[in-house]
Amino acid sequence: MPRPLLNMSIGNVVRGGVAKGEPGESGVVGRVSWDPFEQANLGELLDHGESRTSFMLRFTISHPGMHTSIVGTLSPDHLQQNVDAVERGPLPDDVYSEVKKRMTEVGQAPEWIG
Repeated sequence: MPRPLLNMSIGNVVRGGVAKGEPGESGVVGRVSWDPFEQANLGELLDHGESRTSFMLRFTISHPGMHTSIVGTLSPDHLQQNVDAVERGPLPDDVYSEVKKRMTEVGQAPEWIG
């Protein structure tokens, strides 16, 4: 009996979609700039109590062509925060569109933002 062929589709992987986390959180040497986030006034789109990293992780998983996101973590607590963000699910369509618009307006839209 012939073996079935595997589906050899290609997927999109996002790495670094959360800009290495909040300043002071990541342990990464050097300054991680959240200036574009602030210039685009994205803070006003966050749900009450939501962190910027949670919001940006949800933005990343909202992209319709994204299949996998590589997200770093520092500790079990940080891992749980990432899991909680993903369990909340993608951003609502109107919020996702607004983020793309604002990032484009400040000249910071990544190429994949399309």
